Amino acid sequence: RRSRSLLVKNTRVGIDFAGIVIGVNSKDGSGGGHPLPVGTRVFGAMPPLHGSAAEIVQAPMHQIAKAPENLELHEAAVLPLVSLTAWQALHPHIVSNQSSVLIVGGSGGSG
Repeated sequence: RRSRSLLVKNTRVGIDFAGIVIGVNSKDGSGGGHPLPVGTRVFGAMPPLHGSAAEIVQAPMHQIAKAPENLELHEAAVLPLVSLTAWQALHPHIVSNQSSVLIVGGSGGSG
């Protein structure tokens, strides 16, 4: 019995990434005045099926941010998806800034 492939042709795996900007795609091609110029430490998440398991990724600006200065890039790389997952789980239950939440067993990838 043959198993079905769960892969989609011409796609890569991975969502989260972090690294250093090596090029900027701007309207005039110069990259001047760009909010994330070459050399900036960044982290973010790739759109579905575009994948981040690569040496170089080209990500949309709305999915990239400056990496926190107090984190190594490998630490920043794990934040995007797990942070979004936690926020989506908790946000509907937050009543005010003083709300408290007890998370039991929150030590996994989304914990």
